[in-house]
Amino acid sequence: MRKKLLVLGIFIFMLVFVHYFNKHTILNNEKECARLEQICTAERQQNSELKLEYIRLSARERIQKYARQNLSMILPDQSDNSVHYVKETKLKDETKRFSLIDFFVPSMEALTKE
Repeated sequence: MRKKLLVLGIFIFMLVFVHYFNKHTILNNEKECARLEQICTAERQQNSELKLEYIRLSARERIQKYARQNLSMILPDQSDNSVHYVKETKLKDETKRFSLIDFFVPSMEALTKE
């Protein structure tokens, strides 16, 4: 009978120990989850701010303004369809003749006399 009571006592002690150990583990996991949720919220907020800054910095008007002011660049007029003529000197050997217009501006397709 004493052995049965001792085994029952040990069994009850182990149940209580396992119950509180699990409760302690669950509470620690809940705290960790709450902490991770706060970090995730902060990272999402920072991500939103960085996306807005990226949109602001990659705006076409801002880039054009920066290029004009700091790099002395200009945006060519899109309605300018003028033709630019290039005078080439005559060579004695016409087989060695080529046009650099196509090299510098491939979209121009220089017209050469055949």
